[in-house]
Order: sequence, then C-alpha cells, then structure tokens
Amino acid sequence: IAIEKNSLEDAIQEFDRIEYELSVNFQRLGSKAKRLDTVERLEVLHDIFRPEQIGNFNNKLPNGTNSFDYERIKRERTSTKDYICPDSMKFNSKDFLIGDRYARCEYIGNLPSYMADTFLAKLTDTHFPMITTISIKAVEPHEAMKIVKHQILGMESNKIEQQKKAMRAGYDSTMINHNLKLSLDEAEELLEDLQSRNQKMFLVSFLVMHMAKTKNDLDKNSEILSSVARTHLCQLLKLGFQQEEAFRQVLPFGHNLL
Repeated sequence: IAIEKNSLEDAIQEFDRIEYELSVNFQRLGSKAKRLDTVERLEVLHDIFRPEQIGNFNNKLPNGTNSFDYERIKRERTSTKDYICPDSMKFNSKDFLIGDRYARCEYIGNLPSYMADTFLAKLTDTHFPMITTISIKAVEPHEAMKIVKHQILGMESNKIEQQKKAMRAGYDSTMINHNLKLSLDEAEELLEDLQSRNQKMFLVSFLVMHMAKTKNDLDKNSEILSSVARTHLCQLLKLGFQQEEAFRQVLPFGHNLL
C-alpha cells in the first residue's frame, strides 16, 4: 500500500486506518492480513532480486538471527541493499536478465466491461515464478467526467465522419462501425453513472512479471499466460523498451510508472 500525505504522522494514521479495514475485510473472507516488518520486507525483495536463492534470506543474517545488526552494518560501511541486490541485471527491449534468470514484464490490455473474479486465480495458477501487480488510482469526480466527455466528443466526431462516408458511398447514414457504436454506448453509460449514480472512476494498470531459466521457456510461459487472457476476452501485451519501468512498478514500492 502506498499513499501520499503531507507528513509522516498523517501517513501513519492513514496506514493504521487502512490496515484495520483490510484486517476486518480479510476476516470476512476467512483469511487475514499481516503487516510485514523490515526483515520480512527485505526477504520479499531478496526473493525477487535473487530468484535462484529463494528461501535462503535468513541464512545471510548474522548468527542465524531474524534481525539486522545495524551497528555492525554501519561499521562495515554496507547497507541492507548488499543482502538483497542481484549479481547483475541487463534490460533488453522485451525481456531482461536478473542474475542468470530471464524475466519479462507484460500487461493486461483491452479489458472487457465485465471480468469474472476467477481470472486472477487462473492467471496465477502456473508452474513458473510470477508476480502480478494491479495499480489502482481513484480519479476525482470532476476530472473523471472531463475525461469521459472528451472521449465521447472524440467518438462523436468519428461517428460523424463515418456517416459522411456512408452517405457519399450511397449507404444509410445511420450505419457506423459496430465497435464504435458499442464504445460510444459504454462511454455514455459511464458518464450517466458518474453524474447520477455517485459512481467513481479508477485508473488501473495490470502488470505481470514472470521468470524462467531459458529464453525459450520464457516465451512458452508468455504463450500460456496469453492463452488464459484470451479465454477471458482480454490480451496479454508485451512492453517494448519499457521493461525497466515495468519492473520498478512490479516491485512492492507503490510506484506507478506506466
């Protein structure tokens, strides 16, 4: 969870409130949410940056303890980064290397108007390591209506152009592209929801990062995930020349860079 506040005190209060609400909601689902301490957060990052050493983070702590000796780290002029950073990283146009493992970041695009709640479960039911990150940002109501009205204006202009072409070709002027008509209907319905039904708009980016030992296995994994996406009427799309930005967004820091 990442939030923007004017002071640390305000942020702590907001985090406490969110943590309580999450705890209550997870209990209703028969599960629970737990705040991670510093060592646990570093272990999560270690297993991402060093996939070949997953589960071995505690072996690197002094004397087998579950805590850091910060005074010792200070004396040795090192930092916690030395315990989690990979040996090397190399970013290419459509994939990258973390140590000796191949990785690729892709995003879910062309989302349908409705998606079954089983999609995420089926997408992550794989035999290979992967991370899914869903970044959600609420849009202020007046900004949301401005965005939707601008989209409707653009689609109305396209509609008029298509009607003119139909008339020139001798066809019925009411004939327009089916996808355009569907998009226009959905946009007008969304505007009605924002104006009359007190609904909110959210900007969502859905990223998937998966890893493999070879480039060939990485391509096979991409096809498996693409197949799952297609069955739910959406697409898994590659991020060309944006792998580094996507990787930074996948990390649990709350960055939304795409």
